[in-house]
Amino acid sequence: MMGSRRSVLMRFTFVRHGETQANKDRCIQGHTDIPLCQSGEEQASRAGERLKDVRFSRVYASDLCRASTTCRLILEKNICHPPPLIIDTRLRERNFGSVEGMVFEEVLKMAEANGSSWPQYSPPGAESLGDVQARLVAFFKEVCQSIYDKNNNNLKKREAVNSISEKGGKGGDRTEAKREKEDEETKKKKKSEEEADMEEENMLNEAKEKEREKEQEKTRGKTRETNSAERDGDKQTEEEQEEQGRKEEEEEEHVLVVSHGAALRQLYLHLHRTLGCPLPPNINPDTPARLSPNTGISTYSVRYSPKAYTLQCLCLHDSQHLQGM
Repeated sequence: MMGSRRSVLMRFTFVRHGETQANKDRCIQGHTDIPLCQSGEEQASRAGERLKDVRFSRVYASDLCRASTTCRLILEKNICHPPPLIIDTRLRERNFGSVEGMVFEEVLKMAEANGSSWPQYSPPGAESLGDVQARLVAFFKEVCQSIYDKNNNNLKKREAVNSISEKGGKGGDRTEAKREKEDEETKKKKKSEEEADMEEENMLNEAKEKEREKEQEKTRGKTRETNSAERDGDKQTEEEQEEQGRKEEEEEEHVLVVSHGAALRQLYLHLHRTLGCPLPPNINPDTPARLSPNTGISTYSVRYSPKAYTLQCLCLHDSQHLQGM
């Protein structure tokens, strides 16, 4: 079936926002819009240095300023002409309801008093973990499907162009054959008329005819060389198009996503526990359930089709760029 591709390879790099004063004070932030502190800006710039050579094809961030500012500081360092930032509210942190602004230790005591534990505890007015995961997963699936659709549309366009080129080439061959046949018939008719009208000058005409035939043969030879060169040029163009198509198919889209600790944790749990993404050998199995450090980097290779995912975790909660801070 023309234009049908079973799966498309892509890559996602997820980054938690930089540090805020609330992070330093161990306060619950949630949907409260708190800016980066000075150290958070430095963390974001360092993450940008770490990712400066990555050619991102799409960039998304939460609308909360600590995430969007982190993303912009990362993009400022990038040397590969990144695309414009797209804000998506589905990437927001979990809404913690009545406990936003409270110190974390106080919230832990509240959870214990209600016979629960963190982060399963759902304070009054808070968003459930299931709801957080649902919106992050919906975002992830939508981006994967968009990339898949784009690749398939490009494939259909290339196949349509190749199909037209093939039909045009065959039609050109038929036209050339018809032209040569008409030329041959014209030459025969002309020769017959000349022999009938100028029989008395047969010797002279034969000499002239031979001379004409030599000139015509030279002309035909040049025409054949030109047509051969054109066909070779067409063949080269087709080969170049095929090679370009192969290169485009091999190029992965790389998506940058900047979000929040608790929100990203729910997405990572989905990728590893629901979709079965294996962890790198050196990563503790409990790592997806832990909060990423501020500006921690996690990268996944994703082969996607509407019916299946094949995932590989390349790094999780990587914070090498923060050494020395």
